[in-house]
Formats: sequence, structure tokens, C-alpha cells
Amino acid sequence: MGIIDEILERIDPVDVIGEYVHLERSGKEYRGLCPFHTEKTPSFYVNPNTGLYHCFGCGASGNIFKFIMDIEGVDFKEALRILAKRAGVELTEFKEQKEISVLTKLADYLHNILKNTRNPAIDYLKNKRKLKLREIEIFKLGYYPEGALRSFMQKERLSSAFMVNLGLLREGRSGFYEVFKGRLIFPIFSETGRVLGFGGRVLDSSHSPKYINSPDSSWYKKGRHLYGFYQAKARIRETKEVIITEGYMDVIAMHVMGFTNTVASLGTSFTEEHVRLLSKYVEKAFILFDMDEAGKKAAERVVPMLFKWGIVPYMIELEEGKDPAELYETGNTLLISRALENAKDFVEYYLNSAKNEEEKIKTLRKLKAIIALSKDDILKGVFIDRVRKISGVDLKVGVSKKNKKSRKNVLSADLKILLAAAQFDSLRRFIREEFEENLFYDEEARRLVKEIKEGRSFEEVFAFLDEETSRRYVEFLETIDFGEESKKYLEMDLRKKLEKLKKERISSKRASLSEIVRLKKEEMGENEGLDNPE
Repeated sequence: MGIIDEILERIDPVDVIGEYVHLERSGKEYRGLCPFHTEKTPSFYVNPNTGLYHCFGCGASGNIFKFIMDIEGVDFKEALRILAKRAGVELTEFKEQKEISVLTKLADYLHNILKNTRNPAIDYLKNKRKLKLREIEIFKLGYYPEGALRSFMQKERLSSAFMVNLGLLREGRSGFYEVFKGRLIFPIFSETGRVLGFGGRVLDSSHSPKYINSPDSSWYKKGRHLYGFYQAKARIRETKEVIITEGYMDVIAMHVMGFTNTVASLGTSFTEEHVRLLSKYVEKAFILFDMDEAGKKAAERVVPMLFKWGIVPYMIELEEGKDPAELYETGNTLLISRALENAKDFVEYYLNSAKNEEEKIKTLRKLKAIIALSKDDILKGVFIDRVRKISGVDLKVGVSKKNKKSRKNVLSADLKILLAAAQFDSLRRFIREEFEENLFYDEEARRLVKEIKEGRSFEEVFAFLDEETSRRYVEFLETIDFGEESKKYLEMDLRKKLEKLKKERISSKRASLSEIVRLKKEEMGENEGLDNPE
């Protein structure tokens, strides 16, 4: 018997899937609400005899390995590791990626230094941040004193080159130096509890920057992983709600105060991949960002992405200049509870923010574009009605029309590359600096370049699109992987496109000049004939 067969033999699929879905017996099978799409009538079935599941609503199906891969967002090896551990089967044929294994061991090592030695990090956490040992252990916080990495490397027999690959050593003029030296360490966990990298905070204000993160790698992507998600996942699954904050300490403070469904992005803005991960678990997202201008803009960038994926965004407003960590430290936990109770859904938040008629019109256009992003006609209807109740305006956002294809539904190749690239700040800047509208023949591509060159964010561009164009754009963008690897290839494609378009324009100009010269010659020849008749 192979490892996979042994795991399937030992595991009851109803028990495993039942941890994610409330199942009830229905004849020979078990039935529940599908975890892969929103539904009100159960259409998700598990057969305990075959070990297979199937949803008659969205078509999701497979065995227990496929279920774990999809629900946890992991690859087959990780699903195998999770199920083997549950089944009590020892894995000898499959080895965990060495980098992840080393990072997980190092996190334990730095955590023990924090707990068991006198150091500035433990003083900072207990005295300044008011944390108890329990929270320090839940998030496995650590301290990185000078020389700690060398000791760890000797113990584990690791090379400097390997540690450079992990982003822990960097080569300078006088040799290697330790990147996280002297910092408080925040391990970054995978969805299943393995350590993928670190965040580090300075304890001495003379050093900068205040926070640094492990670099992106084949096993860790800042735009894909969320801080605190591993610790928050059980509560998120239970409540179908998530609270999104901006920093490590905010996440930890929220967990201490009892809001254990809180997460944050990792030194980058929220991405499509972050939202895709959350969409497997949640129906509502409460956005708790700083209330300064930058925080408000960041929050508003997240709203269209959330709604597109079927998650209703709610905005939480705290006193300006305050964040959850500060409120916890000063004992103002009640303010957080009240702010959550008074959270406004995105429609109410936007419309209440409009100060005059001009802003109200702009806001209604923005709301129309956001609501049009959803493929769920029921969700659309609910929020069209919500807009009508608050503003008195009927947006008349149409329901989706399936299988309707026409010439105008086809996006040009030029427009596709611009749309994909416009999701990244650096590539939008490249378009702004290097491209001209008149390089393109496609009218929509010209318009998009014009909007980008005027400094509008992609979300602002969306606010002024008609519903049909918004829908086509969204359908295309859903096919794109917005990881760092994709960004690299998109930049290469953009540069090639720029070079090609410039050559085409030069060729076109030359052709035009040649035609002008030819016509001029013909004209001169005709004139000569008139002046010198035979």
C-alpha cells in the first residue's frame, strides 16, 4: 500500500471536510453549503464510501487531497503533509522544501532567545506594547541579537550562500552582514503554520528603515500571503468575516483585544491574490486603516477588489491619528468595539463622504462601476437597492448576460497588456513616462494611456467606465496572475511593445513622406508638361 492509499484508508473524508463545512446526513451522503461559492441552499455533497465530494452549484469536485489544496490554497505536497500528519502517517518519500524547514527552525531559535534572555525586544513588547507571554507565543515573536545567525548556521551546518538565498545575509564591501540584526522578529506563517520569512522592527530609533521584510522568493510572495492569517483562520472560517489592518502590531493588538479574525498585508498594498485567498472563507471584510489621506486612499483601493470577489466591504473609522495598537496600549479597547459596531458598508461610507452635488455625482459613478464588477446578480440587486435607499438614485446596473458575444467584447492585444500592467505602481509609472497616446491605433488603449498619464489610479479609471467596459476589463483581469514573476514578464512585454510601436510609427511616417514626395513629383511633372507643351 502506498502513502496516499494509506492516508485515504485512515482518514474519514466527512470528518475532515466537516471541519470546514457544516454537514448533515442526506440519505447515503452528507450535505452542506459549498465553501467554494456563496449559496443559501445546500448543494455540496460528500460521499463517505467513495471519499469524493461534489457541488451541484459550482461544479467543484474531487477527493480529500483536492479539497485541502483548494480550501487551504496549497500545493499537493503541502496537502499531503497536512493529511499525513492527521492520519499519523510518516512521510519518508517527500521532503519539505529545505528553505521552509530552515526558516521554521530559525523562528523557534529566535523565539527562544526572546523568551529566555534579557534583551531589549522583550522589554519593548511587555512595557511599551503591554503584551503578555501568551500573545508573544501565539505569534512566535523573536529577537535577533548580533551573532545569533552565525551560531544557528554552525549548529545546522548551513552555508553563507544558502543564507543569502533566504534573505538573511547580504554581501557588503567588508563581507557578509546580517539583515535582521538587532531587530524584533515577526515570523510570517503559511496558511498551514510553516514559516516562510520574517518581518523585522528596529528597537533603536537611530536605525532605518523602521520595518523590513524578507524578499519575495519561490516559496514566499508578499502579494500572496497575509500576516496573522494562520492565527486568524479558524475564527475567520467560523464568522465568515475578516478585519483588515495595516501592520504587524495592529494585528497582534486586535487579537489580544479578542478580535482574532484580523490580518494585514506584508509591506505591500492589498492585492488581487490576497482577496482571492480571503474569498474562500469570508462574506464581509472590515477595513481598519489609518484615517489620514494615505490610509483612506489605500482603503478605497481595496473596495472594488473585495466586492468583485463577492466580499462586502465595510469601513471602520477610528479617531484620526489613532491605530488599534495605540488604542490597546492606552486601554481604549471600547473604542474599537464601538467603531466595529458603527462600521458602514461601502455604499453608505462613500455617499456620506460626498460633501456636495458634484461629489455625489462622482461617487454614484464610482459605486455603479464597483457594483457592476460583481458576477452575483443577487448581490448586485441588494446594493443597487441600498444606493437607491440612501441617495434616491436608481443606478440601473444590468444583470450579467451570459453567452452574449460581439465584436466589441473583444479586447485588443494592446489594451490587454496595458490593463495587466496598470495593476502595478511601477509599471503604471513606466507607461506614464514612456508611452504616448498617439502610439496606439486602438481607441480604448489610447484612452487608458491618457488616464494613466494624468496620474489617475486604476481604481479611479474604473470609476468613469461604463458598465459594459468595466465588465469586459474585469473578465480579462481575472485571467491574469498578479505575482512578482508576472510583473517581470509584463515589464519585458511593455518594453517590446513600446519599441514595436515606435518602429511602426517611424515606418508609417516614412511611408507618408514617400507618398507626399511621390505626389509632389507627379504634381511637378504635370506642371512641367503645362509649361513646356510639345
